[in-house]
Amino acid sequence: MQLLSFRFNTGNQSFTRPNVVMKRITGLDQSVDELRNSLFRDDVTMQALLRVNGETVRNLSGEIIFWPGDNSFPRSIPSQSSSWIRHGLPQRGIHHVEYNVKIYHKPYDKNGSPIWIEPQLTPVEYLRQADRVYFDLRYLYYRAYGAINQEGHYSDAELPPICITKQSGSLAIQINLRDFGLPYDRWVTLGATPLSDSIVEWSLDELPNECVNAGGVNVLIYRVSGRLRATLRIVPAETNPLCGRSFNVILTPIDGDDGNQINAVLYALCWHNNSAKVNVEVRQIDYFSRSGSPDATLPDNPHLLYAFHDAEDIEFMLYGDANRDGRVDDSDLLAVLFQFGERGERDGDVNGDGQVDDRDLLTVLFQFGREYGECCQIC
Repeated sequence: MQLLSFRFNTGNQSFTRPNVVMKRITGLDQSVDELRNSLFRDDVTMQALLRVNGETVRNLSGEIIFWPGDNSFPRSIPSQSSSWIRHGLPQRGIHHVEYNVKIYHKPYDKNGSPIWIEPQLTPVEYLRQADRVYFDLRYLYYRAYGAINQEGHYSDAELPPICITKQSGSLAIQINLRDFGLPYDRWVTLGATPLSDSIVEWSLDELPNECVNAGGVNVLIYRVSGRLRATLRIVPAETNPLCGRSFNVILTPIDGDDGNQINAVLYALCWHNNSAKVNVEVRQIDYFSRSGSPDATLPDNPHLLYAFHDAEDIEFMLYGDANRDGRVDDSDLLAVLFQFGERGERDGDVNGDGQVDDRDLLTVLFQFGREYGECCQIC
């Protein structure tokens, strides 16, 4: 009869809740920073699972509660032990055993309600894990006024699509302002803020204070600001030839000029004076964009403090059964004899010591004639 026997221990898990910095008013427009105990509740929970062939056979749990105003002294989830024994398992086959321990932090708000964010693959997360963005600017209107007065527009035919490289794991992108109607090359980084699971706003506000030549005229780029706001929609993955990637998210601009605009403050002849000041506005921005990684993985749980995972595959075998056919007979004896003296992973190495030698031969001889289901003699 086959059996599995396990015993496991979670160990003592100690945690400390750090103090928070608070400001104490000491006078008119005066304050000092002080370290105080947190005014909110925080829970730390542990769960330990033992699974055999996908079935949970043992479950241990523990919890620490830090109440509002509690001190920051260390606290512990006491060590817990458990065991599991199962008789009568199938005599053949591989048994998969997993041991998982996870410890989570659950914060609470001022009303005493738990704050829990469940990780999921949203359109924003698909975009975050992509490393390219296909961007096809289809229309924009620009106007310059002040020391220079000019206006115009660009249509789809004048604005070829581009592929923007971005870092996987970040929503930030880089664009060239020339692609948005400004008469010079200037790469800027747009930081990103998810407004929801399906809306992202990119924004920039930079002070380059750089003198460049734009159309034969020296211009001081003093300030560049703006934003792009888009809604994201998951679609079936499709290969994009320009970027050489498959994308599964479509980005569509929303909220008109309020959500999509570029502004610049320039000074003609690089002369920082009000009489040379030029304001540039880019509006009516319309574009088609695709991105998103179809191979995106579920993000880590933001509440996870610690995780441990161990897995083993256990195979029941008849001792001395070199060819694993369920009996110890002539074929096993021949396997040892033909491989005698060899090293490494060999069928004839029935005792698993890395070489086929006298010990393996004796094992087969002592077990000769036995079959699965019989108690085996260990030599």
